[in-house]
Amino acid sequence: MAEQAPPPWVLAAAAERDLGAFESAHRSIRVLQLIGPLALLALIVVIFSSSAGAVVETLSIAIVVVILAAVLAIGLLNGRRLYLFAGGIVTDGPRAKHRNTLAWADVSHIAIYLSRAPLYLLVLANGGTVTVGYFFRNSSQVVQAVEDRVCPRLLQESLAAVESTGIAEFGSLRAERAGLASDTGEHLVAWQDISKFLVEDNQLKVYSAQKRLLPVALASLRELRDLPVLMSVITHFTQKAGPPLRREGLWARWFSTARSRPAS
Repeated sequence: MAEQAPPPWVLAAAAERDLGAFESAHRSIRVLQLIGPLALLALIVVIFSSSAGAVVETLSIAIVVVILAAVLAIGLLNGRRLYLFAGGIVTDGPRAKHRNTLAWADVSHIAIYLSRAPLYLLVLANGGTVTVGYFFRNSSQVVQAVEDRVCPRLLQESLAAVESTGIAEFGSLRAERAGLASDTGEHLVAWQDISKFLVEDNQLKVYSAQKRLLPVALASLRELRDLPVLMSVITHFTQKAGPPLRREGLWARWFSTARSRPAS
């Protein structure tokens, strides 16, 4: 469920950048992720203090409760907030660096980490960064907005780069007219030879029909940029070169087939 309407300064910042209509607000409480480890620590303290006597045990429990309450209070007070608009986002937080106003057109590329859930680092044209992802409440709505409103533009730019210069860079991998290559220019696989690709164990794995067991291209997600765009580029060129390829793994879970279709 979306949170309350944004404060006046957020609406003013959005109006200044012409971000359009307000859609939803999302709060982040990162520190709450410490509750699990602290609860385990509290249990260990209670177990070991129980052998030291009732007074020590009671004191230990009281200290643990105070620590947990303090962590919860700090999290509630210092949680960052993200306000989603049709044309971009406004972020707020306890520090000045957490205040950002960006239009979707400001995003030059995306770093994405898929561990438990999508975590996007939006890299801006001016060199700044804004992080969005699973630690925001109802984060799927924000992630969906990035995929729907940023990735199509980056896909068109990448396809145009391959057409005009022969290369589109995606970090440790690059797309060329003939196929996938490493960032050093080593040719890895031709488009027509790709049989499937998948995201698994925080890696992008690309397979060919000639080598079915081992991937012919392997890259850590931390070494890639614009992963959703790269996957759409692979789909675009392989479908032009031959029969439809197989998409497996986390692709089906986090990226819809609509965004995997080749650009018209």
